[in-house]
Amino acid sequence: MFEQTREKLRLVWRPKAQKQWDKILTFYATRNQSLDYSLKLDERLYELLDILCIKEFTPGELTSRRRLRRISFEKHFAVFFRVKRDCIEVTSIVDARQNIRLN
Repeated sequence: MFEQTREKLRLVWRPKAQKQWDKILTFYATRNQSLDYSLKLDERLYELLDILCIKEFTPGELTSRRRLRRISFEKHFAVFFRVKRDCIEVTSIVDARQNIRLN
């Protein structure tokens, strides 16, 4: 069986998105007094990001902001990202149960 290799885009994190994700993981680790859930969330996020980086595959819904896309994972979380020519830029990660500010 022939398996086609797909080209992957680079993954770029905006500093704001990385801080948001770190804050979310820290919150759940502190609240649960265990790293288990935080590690599970982190694994799920990177599985999703790996799929987003496949060239010529653009999931997610467009938002009202120009070229900004949103995709949900694990029920309550959303990743906002832009697809650029050579990369996927993660701009924000939020708990969708909170008010979302995209600036």
